[in-house]
Amino acid sequence: MRHFPASMKRGSSLNIRSRMALPFARLPYMRSSEHVVIADHHQVVVYSGNSPAVTEDSISEFGDGLVAANDGGLRIFTGTTYGPVTVQVELHDEEPALPSTEWTEVSEISFGVRTGPVEIGTLMGGPIPESPDLAFSGPGWYRIRVAAQGRDRGQAGEVGERYLLATWLAPEAAANPVRKSDQIGKSFRGEEIGERPEEASEASAKNALRVLVELLQNGAGNVPPGNGGIGLEVAIESPVDRVAGFVRSLPAWPSWLGDGGIPDLQGKWVSWFSSFDGFRIEGTPVVEASSVTTTWEYSQLSAPPPGESFPGYRPLLAAPSVVRISWRTDANGTVVSLHHNDLPEPLEAPMTDLWRYYLDRLSKLCKTGAFAQHPWQ
Repeated sequence: MRHFPASMKRGSSLNIRSRMALPFARLPYMRSSEHVVIADHHQVVVYSGNSPAVTEDSISEFGDGLVAANDGGLRIFTGTTYGPVTVQVELHDEEPALPSTEWTEVSEISFGVRTGPVEIGTLMGGPIPESPDLAFSGPGWYRIRVAAQGRDRGQAGEVGERYLLATWLAPEAAANPVRKSDQIGKSFRGEEIGERPEEASEASAKNALRVLVELLQNGAGNVPPGNGGIGLEVAIESPVDRVAGFVRSLPAWPSWLGDGGIPDLQGKWVSWFSSFDGFRIEGTPVVEASSVTTTWEYSQLSAPPPGESFPGYRPLLAAPSVVRISWRTDANGTVVSLHHNDLPEPLEAPMTDLWRYYLDRLSKLCKTGAFAQHPWQ
């Protein structure tokens, strides 16, 4: 004989109706879309119809290291200097659960919308055409949660940098940096990151850069190359694949050598020095299995040439020099060899000091996965 619960026995229709009348639990509503956005000057931008001021200097500071906002929108700071990052946008009708710990930086911020739409985009290109409207319910206050993963890999030129933007309607509230653990976030916040080279190496490099710039500005780049060039070799206690990964990753070069710049722009890399107005290094690389060979040219921003309206970069060397960096496996890790040829003789001494510092900096990068600040920054 089949048995039924008491509430379903004959004569219990009232109980049946009562149970059937119970409402189902409401599930949170969420719309999700994924987009590839080009990071530009270490940032992705969220634009609004409130004001165009999102791109002004009023929020050029780095906020909490992940996001900064003003009336015009938000700036989200990326590890990638220039290049594609993945942005997932989620629109919720209530506050969602926090993302998993693989999202190493998480911040929440309130944003008041007077005029929409609110869209993701690039610094120089504006909103992307396929962006959803983050202000999905019209004007009002929204809570926007920004989560990031892979920013340190992005700074080192690796792929896989991702962002999650979750938004929901909520009253205005104080900003809340929920999670802060990646190295690039510490850098944006002005905290010490990575492992610095020895103090003597940093002091020597700082002085060498000053001497180098002065020599170039006084015409030393027109002196014929020296006979020997520069040759250095260092042992790095890291696997050869890790060392090769960083050296072969041209997006890492601007931060390795200078204060940032542009990786792989029309086949070139560019690294500039903010402490020396308009001074930069640039090169055209050839990347091979166990080496990178690149031209090495110094230039400085100068007044517009006759007949031109805009300033340009004036080469400071009579002809580009050539740098070759190679690596091989060693019992204790990796041996890196550096050769810098065709460099004007007066520049060899300061560049030797700088290359010792750069190779020390590469060793620290392989150990910690992040660059410390340069001594001249």
